[in-house]
Amino acid sequence: MNKEFNDILAYIGNILNNNKITWVVGGSVLLNHYEITDIVNDIDIIVAMSDYEKVKEILTSLEKIKELPKKGIYKTEGYLKLKVNNVDIDIMANFKIEHSNGVYEYILNKDSISQVTQINNISVPLGKIEDWYEIYKLIPGRDEKVKMLEEYLAK
Repeated sequence: MNKEFNDILAYIGNILNNNKITWVVGGSVLLNHYEITDIVNDIDIIVAMSDYEKVKEILTSLEKIKELPKKGIYKTEGYLKLKVNNVDIDIMANFKIEHSNGVYEYILNKDSISQVTQINNISVPLGKIEDWYEIYKLIPGRDEKVKMLEEYLAK
C-alpha cells in the first residue's frame, strides 16, 4: 500500500480510536497487508452499528461525506462514502449481502479482528481473511479475488 493510503488510513484510524469507535479494516487493504494483492483502490472500514451515528457526526464535521442507501445485493444498514486526498473510503455498519440462500451478515466483535497492526504509530484492527473470502464469494465479479484468497488459504 502506498504512503498516501497509509497516511489516510492512519488519519481516519486515529479519529476512530480517539472516539472509542469499534472498527475493523477489510477489503483490498486487508488483502494487501497479507501480500495477496498489490492493488488497493479504496479503504473499506466496518464500524459497529452502535457507533454509526457518532462516526457520521464526527466525519461530517471533518470531511464531505455521502450517506448511501441500500442498493442491489447490499443490505448494509449504514453506509458512508468519503474522499480524502483522492482516496475513496467506504464506512459500513451492519454490513450485509443478500444471496440465494438468504442474507450474509458480517458480525463485528472482538473475534472479527485477526490482528492489530501499526500504521504511522496508529493501531489499525484488521479483519479476518476467512471472513473476506466468504464476502468476496458472495459479490458478483470478484472471482479473481476469490481465486487469490483460495491460493493464499491453501498455503
